[in-house]
Amino acid sequence: IVTRSTPTVHYYNYDLDGWNPIVYRGGRFISEYGYQSYPAYTSWPVRVLNNEELADLINHRQHSPLRNAPIKTMIEKNLPMPLETSPNYWRDMIYLSQVSQAMIVKTETEVYRSKRLEHGTMGALYWQLNDVWIAPSWSSIEYGGKFKILHYWMKEMLAAHHVVAYINTLKRLDLYAIRDTLGPDEQWKIEVNIHRWDSFMPVDNLTYDAITVPENTVVKVDSYDIYEHLHKKNLAPRDHLLLINLYRNGVKEAENFVFLDKVKNAAQLTTSPNVKLTLATVSCNPANSIVRVSIELSVSRPVAFLYMELTPENSALKQCQFSRNGFLQFSPIQTVYMQCVDPGCKSKLASSDISTLSVNRLMNK
Repeated sequence: IVTRSTPTVHYYNYDLDGWNPIVYRGGRFISEYGYQSYPAYTSWPVRVLNNEELADLINHRQHSPLRNAPIKTMIEKNLPMPLETSPNYWRDMIYLSQVSQAMIVKTETEVYRSKRLEHGTMGALYWQLNDVWIAPSWSSIEYGGKFKILHYWMKEMLAAHHVVAYINTLKRLDLYAIRDTLGPDEQWKIEVNIHRWDSFMPVDNLTYDAITVPENTVVKVDSYDIYEHLHKKNLAPRDHLLLINLYRNGVKEAENFVFLDKVKNAAQLTTSPNVKLTLATVSCNPANSIVRVSIELSVSRPVAFLYMELTPENSALKQCQFSRNGFLQFSPIQTVYMQCVDPGCKSKLASSDISTLSVNRLMNK
């Protein structure tokens, strides 16, 4: 039982489903929590190692006494598993490990934020920020500065104005408005859109207007029987998810999502989304060797956890960061930005230099 008097919480759990919010409770201060993932595929010497040799290296650098079992177990609970005989096995496993880590830490962080008043929570520290070498770890930033998917998500899940939603122990949708700024009361609006996994347009929605949000607080907006709602509308949970938008002063301020079933059960994801990546603009400043790239992503269907990475041949580019990565794309076209250090501005980037991964691609494996 967790109460306002519960002191520091140091929480790890490798048995229960970390994607499930009911696993987490809260406390006055959550001093440490997290989950392991692998560094990006291109961070390993993949040009000189085959799958078996890469597996040996990853296992050699895994210093957890539990080895790699927790990473694989959590992927199996929620996502499609790649075939071990596939030549892309480790590339896919590394990607899925980062998706799973991001979802676990996101879920846990947002539960702690939503229960801030209930438990008098004064802070939460995820483990860990960065690494000292290329190895499986709990970090969100790799050795060398490359962001894992988790770190791309951090800016949104820790935003000063945020909307948090999850399914509680009674199978109801708990919805929270979170404000960490000072000032007069504000009026917020929240839209909960019910989407099919294969449609850009929502099939139904719930709207909460004129939510009064005082300064520096958490407002519980609703606890809604979403599964009864789906039943009345004849909508199967496995075929749908919730996309949630927060509007502040009439402007979209934040967004979030809730899965109504395991992602691996979403049959509509089996159809290819035909991801097309185009470099709209590329410019490099010789004064600081910073190259900035505008990337246009077009898809024919929604994409689950769309992830971009430079191909292994682009080793001359350093400290590359995207404006976002590992996201759900529920619009036909989206623009993402990338910034790298390109010594001497010598690289000639092309669309083929950036590869994409998605859960959709793995659903038929």
